[in-house]
This record gives sequence, structure tokens and C-alpha cells, in this order.
Amino acid sequence: MGLHCPDCGELLTGAGVTRERIIEDIEPVRPSQVTCYKIERRWCPRCQSYKEAPVSAALPRHRVGFHVMLFVVYQKVALGLSYGKIRHELRTYFGLTLSKGELSNLVAEVAALFGPAYKRLIDLLRQQTHVHVDETGWRINGINHWLWVFVNDVITLYVVSHSRGSKVPKALLGADFEGSVVSDFYSAYTPLDYDKGKCWAHLLGDSHALLEGRAPPDAERQSFHQQLHQLFLDMGLALEQVKLDDAAREHVVQEMRQRLQAFAQQAWTDADCQRLAKRILKHLDELVLWLHDPEVDATNNAAERALRPAVVTRKTSFGSHSKKGALDFARLLSVICTWEQQGQDFFSTAHGLLSQSCS
Repeated sequence: MGLHCPDCGELLTGAGVTRERIIEDIEPVRPSQVTCYKIERRWCPRCQSYKEAPVSAALPRHRVGFHVMLFVVYQKVALGLSYGKIRHELRTYFGLTLSKGELSNLVAEVAALFGPAYKRLIDLLRQQTHVHVDETGWRINGINHWLWVFVNDVITLYVVSHSRGSKVPKALLGADFEGSVVSDFYSAYTPLDYDKGKCWAHLLGDSHALLEGRAPPDAERQSFHQQLHQLFLDMGLALEQVKLDDAAREHVVQEMRQRLQAFAQQAWTDADCQRLAKRILKHLDELVLWLHDPEVDATNNAAERALRPAVVTRKTSFGSHSKKGALDFARLLSVICTWEQQGQDFFSTAHGLLSQSCS
């Protein structure tokens, strides 16, 4: 600032004082960086062929490097952008022009290279003490399929299957899985021969739905929901008081199981109340599993949250055009989400993996 006031022009007086102001900005990279490699080839008399040193900045036969490839993969898979929008970003911010076909091929090749990493995730999944499971519709070339997710605080694994049946979690978890499976009340989870937990959020949501569209609410339905909700709150409070005492915890489990059973066995006359009461009795032990095991959550919100990125992608892409594309999407999203859960930066970790594949 000069010696005069910027507002009125008066001469400034007195000793000057200073302050700090920090500004962060980005610098557009236009055009993109282009590198020409001089590659020497030499004859190998034993192999009877020419050999050359590998280029570690790009995959064979590709004109773009790993940074571009991983940018495209992340925008498409993790953020759910269309190839048209990704092309616009590359052209606007980096002066780089790629066709939709090139972008699709980049994603497919990276997915293929992540095959071993995805296999390791399946092995890791089978070692977990608990896992949340959910599924949502996923169309492949207009035909209905299902996108499954298996998630906890360590791993997120996606699988695309034509089936919505129990054979999918059975195949993924394996016969030797010793952990607990937390899910909603969908019937495909009933045959699973593992310790199972059921989602209280779904149960309370269904009991609250009994009150909707009724003014004033039906007295019995209102009593059903209020009692069930209060019982759930009592469970949480009791658990909080004894969570470090295994013996007291077991006492709470038995007490709350008996209270939940007695609640469901009341003489409900409303047909919908009877239906939910039968569900509670059918899944009684599964509804108190979270009281037994401190690592098991009372809801299946973790799995539902894990499906949201895929649902966003589904809205822009309407699913996948081929089975291979659907499998590639599930594989890449699994690796991205799990690495980020484990505190690993996707771009640096994936760059290292791709560089190894070229060495």
C-alpha cells in the first residue's frame, strides 16, 4: 500500500504495522507435459530377439502416463463422472484430448492390473471378525443384476452378480468364515451358517412406518413403536454401563433378550403389529447380537453408506454396458475404498503398483 489512504487519499501517518496473509491456489497445467523417450534396442543372442529397457512412466502401447490413467479411473469409479465430463476436464484443465474409447480402455487395463490386489481383498475379508452386507440393483446392458457390498472399518469389497441369493455371500465369505454378518431382514441372509446380526434401524423404521398416513395414529400401532423404540434405547444405556464387564454384559444380554421376547409376545391385534412381532421372534438372537459382541454395530448403516457412491454412479451411467465392465467397476471401487479406509493415498499407491507392472 502507498503512503496515501486508498479510500480518501489523505496522507498516512504513524509507524507501520504488518500482518500475514496466506493464499493457496492452483496453477492450470496447459498444455500437458509431453516426454520423448529414446529407447535403445539390442540383440540377445540367447533369446534370438531384440530387447529394450522398459519405460516405467506408462503401460506398453499407451500414449498417456500413469497420472492421467489414475485421474480417469478415480473420476469415473470413485466420483461417478461420465466419460463425457472426464473428457471435458482433461481438455479444459490439461489441454489433453482423449476419446471415450481411449478412456474406457484405460479403465479396463488398470482394472486388469488390480486383479491380484482384489484377490487379496477377498482373502482379507474372510479373516474379519464381523462384516456388514447389503445389495442394490445394477443393470448390465439393460438386464437386472445386483451389486453386493461387504464392509467393516478395515475393508470394503464390491461384487456384481446375477443372483440376489444366499450363494453370493456364501461364496465370498467361504465355509471357514468365523465372523459375524450384519444385514437387514432380506431372506437371502437367513440360510447363512454364521453368527448373524440384524439391523435395528430397519426394524424401527418399519415400526415407525405403521404410524404414517394415519391422523390421529392408531393407538396400538403407536404403542408398538414407542415401546420398541424405548426398549432399544434401554439396551444402549444398559450396554454403556457394563461394556467393560463381561459378566455384567452377559446379564444385560439375557435380560434384554427376555424383555424383547415378552414385548413381541404381547397380544397384538393389529395385523401389521403381529407381522413385526413375528419377525422379532424369528430373529430374536440376531437382534441382541450387538449386545454380545462389542465390535458388532446395532445397525447396518455401514453397508448402506458404502453403497451410496455406486448408486451415484448408477444414476449417471445406468449401470454397465457389459459384464466385464461391471466386474471392473466392482474391482476398482473395492481397491479405492479399501486403500482410503486404511489411510493409503490412492494415487501414490496405485502409481507404485503400475510402475512395478512395467519393470
